[in-house]
Amino acid sequence: MDGPALRQLGQPVSVQATRAGFVYRDRLVHAEMDNLIHVRDSAGDYDIELPGAFIYRVAYRADQPNMLLISGQWQTEDDVFTLEYDLRTGQQSMIECDGYPAYKCTILGDQMLYAQRIGEQFEHRRVTAAKSIARRSVASAVRRHAGQVQPIATQPMGNCGCRRRSGPGDPMVTRASCVECVEKHLGATYVLLTETRDGYAHRLRAVGHLHEAEDESQEWPELHNAIRAARKAYQTDGTMPDWEALAKTSEAVRISIR
Repeated sequence: MDGPALRQLGQPVSVQATRAGFVYRDRLVHAEMDNLIHVRDSAGDYDIELPGAFIYRVAYRADQPNMLLISGQWQTEDDVFTLEYDLRTGQQSMIECDGYPAYKCTILGDQMLYAQRIGEQFEHRRVTAAKSIARRSVASAVRRHAGQVQPIATQPMGNCGCRRRSGPGDPMVTRASCVECVEKHLGATYVLLTETRDGYAHRLRAVGHLHEAEDESQEWPELHNAIRAARKAYQTDGTMPDWEALAKTSEAVRISIR
């Protein structure tokens, strides 16, 4: 809903199950928890993918409505972040406040407020005016056609399949297979290879995660062979994995398990 004051809100413009988002004039923005933000406005619909992220908040700058402020946490790490994303140009940067990655920022001109952690609990925070602000140019987010990709959690929530299995049943399988762990390692590889575009030296870590995914998928030959081929191709000549094909094969395994 949108309006100039709480007493003057208009009729709902959309009923949408979501974890975060906002309405600004003719623009509706809502986010999946896992790595995907949907932008719907009169200029056209598209998605913004942030591989490897849990998304906790999406807002816009009070003084620049075309600048998104995306806050969340990396799925394979403890670090939080706020990404400033320009909807017009695609330029983006990570924000630091007082020397730390910013979380749940709001910006007006040269003033910035953020949620500063002050206790052991994740959300034990207080709203703080930043004394120093730094921005680091990145290419973490990727603009996609609406519906081109689906949200992918790269870290299983709760107990994964490893904890539900006593061991491999096939004598040729040397390690208990777990589709949640396979997806975790594939997702971590996706994040690392995305960051290589920024010049980070993640090649060996990416190969390691692909090998773990390969090892964790022995029970399912089609998925196992696809991951093995992707790892060998990347190690040999730097060919990027076909993420869409791997995702479809992994989903087929999930369906067979269910």
